[in-house]
Amino acid sequence: MSVRSEFVRLLDPVFNGRVYADEVARGGMDYPYAGVIDHVTEAVAMKGGGRVMAWRRLVQVDVWQRTGTEDPDLLTAVVDALDGVRVEGAYAVAVQSSLRTTDPDPGVVHHAVTCSVARPR
Repeated sequence: MSVRSEFVRLLDPVFNGRVYADEVARGGMDYPYAGVIDHVTEAVAMKGGGRVMAWRRLVQVDVWQRTGTEDPDLLTAVVDALDGVRVEGAYAVAVQSSLRTTDPDPGVVHHAVTCSVARPR
């Protein structure tokens, strides 16, 4: 199972099955829902003896809600579902940050949750 698939599986109960891989067509969606974008970046996390020992990739979880029914506990549930979890056997997840923005669509709010996923070489 891929890291993206693992994120979708872990978040599925939080969003009642409304978690999607990569970009999501937003028209006609039931709110709240989330999209998981894998491999936003990948960089060396640790080197030793002239070799790469570990990699770190960023995965973004896009959380979409209606402003009138925005649930402040939803982000806590996202963090609880992901932070500290091991995926793919060796990948450790750490939630790094969350950015809240209003969307150009009226009445929609977007949280971009950035997760760091470390893996040994």
